Amino acid sequence: MENEQQAKPIIKWAGGKFKLSDLIIKEGLERFDMNNFDRYVEPFIGGGGMFFSMTNKFNFGTKIISDVNEELINMYIQIRDNASEVLKITKSIEESFNVLENDDKKKEFYLDLREKFNEGIKVNELDETQASLFIALNKLGFNGLYRVNKHGLFNVPFGQKKKAALVEENNLVAVSNVLQSTEIKVADFRDCEQYANERTLFYFDSPYRPLPNSASFTSYAKLEFNDESQKDLAATCKKVVDKGGKFLLSNSDPTQIDPNDTFFDDLYSSFDIVRIPARRAIGATASRRGVISEILVIG
Repeated sequence: MENEQQAKPIIKWAGGKFKLSDLIIKEGLERFDMNNFDRYVEPFIGGGGMFFSMTNKFNFGTKIISDVNEELINMYIQIRDNASEVLKITKSIEESFNVLENDDKKKEFYLDLREKFNEGIKVNELDETQASLFIALNKLGFNGLYRVNKHGLFNVPFGQKKKAALVEENNLVAVSNVLQSTEIKVADFRDCEQYANERTLFYFDSPYRPLPNSASFTSYAKLEFNDESQKDLAATCKKVVDKGGKFLLSNSDPTQIDPNDTFFDDLYSSFDIVRIPARRAIGATASRRGVISEILVIG
């Protein structure tokens, strides 16, 4: 399958970086000589916004993406290895949804998809169907969230969609083409330091530390990403640099709510930190999606 289109994210993802990627690249990479890098590693792949922007702009000899979310990683593997089948199944789901006549039937259809997806999770059935269900639930669920309960089962409610547009064929082909030369694995971020050397660039986009008085959307896996996890991530960044690697890292900026909350300024005090404007993407209403500040750590 040949496709000249540049790849962009297949799914929505809370905190996705595709729209912000040009600014991150400008602020974060201007001090690096990109010709020095032949390997790019992204341990929290999420929706892949930064990954696709980076691979659209730069040629890396090796690309490695990972996440602890098995269902997310399965989606990328299936798009890489079985794109035609994923397209066929996803388009079938889209057509079946769009012929339904009323909202109750659409909601029932969504809940049936969710139940089928969760049955697949229970038996660890990682295949093309599970990948297509992942895409469908992402597009039809509330705000594209991926949230699981303590048993690891997907529990996002229906997003009240009237019409489904689940996948765009040309982009699926473009994404599959990029992924052909990408190592894709289920892995904890702590495992990534093994790839660090003077020719490796990392981008870390972990679940964000919740701002005070805001909802937490860190439950995309069974284990919560808490402050101890953030500290472990900072330690991993330091190990990467000690081995000669370079990194960029994004997170929330707690000082915009509480000037005394210098959690990240303290945690990454040995590295450069810049603050960049970002638009809130997970509020329930447009009025709650204003411009906020995020941190970008450069190491």
